[in-house]
Amino acid sequence: NIYGKGVSLFRPPNDMRWQDVFAGPGKFARLAGCRSPAAFLCFRIFMLLLWLVATAFSVNDWMSWATDCGWSWFGPMTHWGACLELCYFLFAALATAGALCETLSSYGVVCIAWFFGCALPAVSMVINLLYWPWVLSMNFSAEHHVSVTNLSMHGVNMLIMAVDLVVRRQPLFMLHLYAPALFGAVYIVFTVIYFLAGGTAGDCESQYIYDGLYDWNYPGRTVIFICFALGLVLPAVHVMLCLLRRCLVHGFAKQRRQAEKQATDTQGVRPRLGEEGHRPAKKPEEEQG
Repeated sequence: NIYGKGVSLFRPPNDMRWQDVFAGPGKFARLAGCRSPAAFLCFRIFMLLLWLVATAFSVNDWMSWATDCGWSWFGPMTHWGACLELCYFLFAALATAGALCETLSSYGVVCIAWFFGCALPAVSMVINLLYWPWVLSMNFSAEHHVSVTNLSMHGVNMLIMAVDLVVRRQPLFMLHLYAPALFGAVYIVFTVIYFLAGGTAGDCESQYIYDGLYDWNYPGRTVIFICFALGLVLPAVHVMLCLLRRCLVHGFAKQRRQAEKQATDTQGVRPRLGEEGHRPAKKPEEEQG
């Protein structure tokens, strides 16, 4: 069910083998030609390397103008999302490798990959939904904010997570809202500590996180923004993603049933579905759909 009743919060549910979740691609990846588990592992590694390069360029770009306070890179939520995304692709690749090779398997790695996979689809989209309206409202120069590095942190991050959400087998339920909400809560606590400790923005002087939007020098305005982002935008985005994924899964299942029925009508027998001539076990998307 789409609500996720009975599913576990920090690990795959008991009726779902984690090897089935991480061992291979989902339905849409198989349609695109990525059918084998080895090809899916290569895809995971490619996504990891791609985002590692994007994050490294972001750090280098920040250091080039915030030379005296390079540690301020960790202030914006964008960069927290980038680190979380990097961790996700790392642990997802390790979980896939563990599912293919038992000697490399670790259930702790699986639980971490599961949690990040629940949190990041909504987090990456919320970062973009909050960032770009802020840039437009502040009339910042396009030279800095429409750069390759900035677009990778506020655009490509959401795109690659959307691709991952479509091609993977790991489901997304309403109950998984706890994951992005937990990320948001931890980030809020960090910004309070960061502010009290004298942390600054990239100019090494100002103490805001996002000028005019997220600034603990103005706690009332900041609390209103947090309530809006965490109480309205985040749940709405998560619900939308759950519904979209459900529609995709059920649309594919309907198309497959129609194809099977047509083959049965024309040939008089059901088509062979598995390598041994029997229907293969249901994938996680079908069991939980």
